[in-house]
Amino acid sequence: MSNLKNVVILNDSTMLHGYVRVKMFTLKTAYGSVNLKSSQISSIEYRSKSSNGKDMVSTSEGSTLFGDLLPAVLAVEVEGETLNIPKSDIHFVVLFIGRGEKISLKSKNALKKVGL
Repeated sequence: MSNLKNVVILNDSTMLHGYVRVKMFTLKTAYGSVNLKSSQISSIEYRSKSSNGKDMVSTSEGSTLFGDLLPAVLAVEVEGETLNIPKSDIHFVVLFIGRGEKISLKSKNALKKVGL
C-alpha cells in the first residue's frame, strides 16, 4: 500500500484523505472505451463544467480525456473503513502517484512550524 493518500472532494466540499481502491477505470467516449489503470490517472473532475458536463480525466502523462468514467461507485478507504461513494456525489479526485523527490529545507522548516 502506498503511503501517499489520495484526495476525494465531495460536492458539499467534504474532503476525504484516503486510498482509492479502484485499480481500473473505463472511460466511455464518443469514439469508444478506454481502460485506464489508476496509476495512469492524476486527477478526475466529475461532470466538469468546462467539458459540457462530461467527466474530465487528467493522465499522469499530461493528456486530458473526456467522457463517462466508470465505475459509477468509487471505493475509498478512509481510516481503515472502505466507503463506497457514488460518483454523482464526487466533485474532484486527486490520485497521487508520488515522484520520490526531496523538498527544500525551507519547505521542511515551514512544515515543522505547523506540526507536519
